[in-house]
Amino acid sequence: MSQRTQQIAFYIVPIAGQLVFTAGACFLPWAFALHHSLAYLSAFLMACPAILAVVMLSRHEWTNGWVIVSLSAQSLLLLVHFALVHHAIGLHASTSAADSFWDALYFSIVTWTTLGYGDLTPLPELRVFAAIEALYGYIFFGLIVGLLSARFKN
Repeated sequence: MSQRTQQIAFYIVPIAGQLVFTAGACFLPWAFALHHSLAYLSAFLMACPAILAVVMLSRHEWTNGWVIVSLSAQSLLLLVHFALVHHAIGLHASTSAADSFWDALYFSIVTWTTLGYGDLTPLPELRVFAAIEALYGYIFFGLIVGLLSARFKN
């Protein structure tokens, strides 16, 4: 395989892996409702492609432009994945029932960006899961901003 083919595979494989996990969360929501530990396992598995992307970037002298695109796509997939898990298990709402996917996506975005409005809250057994989502938000924002600044510095 040529180096260009290896680079393309490197950028596509992590995103494809996350697509598979997100599709699983979409089609098997009952699994998360039955076993909350699966939510934590899925959060770890969804982070593995991003960790792989950063490790491979540090080991090779590839352009960071595609890594920025890859990490941005992974961020979006992680947001949707977390929203699907929150939707499957449920959220507490201060004013009305939060039972739609859009409420879960809203909660996921608010948690990812660490705004924390407080109108929706996770169930007690998923508080650490929501904290992991906020931690991922910090990490991904830091990586993407760092790579963007390095790209424009040169």
